[in-house]
Amino acid sequence: MQAESLLDPKYMGGLNAAKGFRFETSYILNCIQTWVSSGVESFQQETWSDVELFLLSGSRRVIQIKDHALSRPELAEVLNEFSLRDRTFRYEQYVIASAGLAPSVEKLARQLERYRSLDHHNQEERRVIAQKIENTLQQLNLHKHHTLILKKVFFDGNLASLRNHEFCRNAFLGGLVSAYKISTESA
Repeated sequence: MQAESLLDPKYMGGLNAAKGFRFETSYILNCIQTWVSSGVESFQQETWSDVELFLLSGSRRVIQIKDHALSRPELAEVLNEFSLRDRTFRYEQYVIASAGLAPSVEKLARQLERYRSLDHHNQEERRVIAQKIENTLQQLNLHKHHTLILKKVFFDGNLASLRNHEFCRNAFLGGLVSAYKISTESA
């Protein structure tokens, strides 16, 4: 009979969950000042997703936060949940925040970023990029989410620095000092 170990998956669940919650808290601290200055009235954790934003306009946004690089299978799970939410509540935006993106997901995120930066380009230029995105979604077997992804899904996928709690604290305090012109001593 093999001896049990505190490294067995069933005993590691709490530590892994705590690590994820700390990353989620760091993400919120990193974003809260921007949210306040951009029309977010309030937020709530652990409802339909990790974070739900309620805007002064009456709109809502959902944020799914991952403390690791987002893989394609995990993206599919998140998109399935976002699609379900969209049929029910019609959120304005869905954000996937993560400590990184798998290469295939990174490619999709870059394509979406390029597509959304073409506001002043003609329809044909935008159509060509939209077609490339559709091809990428076909390759990833995520085509059923094409419309949702093109219109409402955003990636915030370079957040590995949020694992460093001292960095997060200093960034938060620096934001307070900068935005509200307070002294470092009172922050």
